[in-house]
Amino acid sequence: MNISVEDAARHLQKRFSDAPGLVNTMAFFDASGPFIRVLVDPSYWRAAGTVPRQFEGYRVVTERRAIGVADRLH
Repeated sequence: MNISVEDAARHLQKRFSDAPGLVNTMAFFDASGPFIRVLVDPSYWRAAGTVPRQFEGYRVVTERRAIGVADRLH
């Protein structure tokens, strides 16, 4: 039995435990099937090269997280 995309996203998130809050993973579904979406904080973007393109049989899409208004105030 294959692992669910939700569980795969959780397992991938654990790989980034050294960067809490800088990398988030989510399970997504589109017309081509399930995939894992990885949102990376702009300050951690250079390390995004360590994110695999496929994990546990699911494709992985890496995106730079948008800076929120609250983030700009600090």
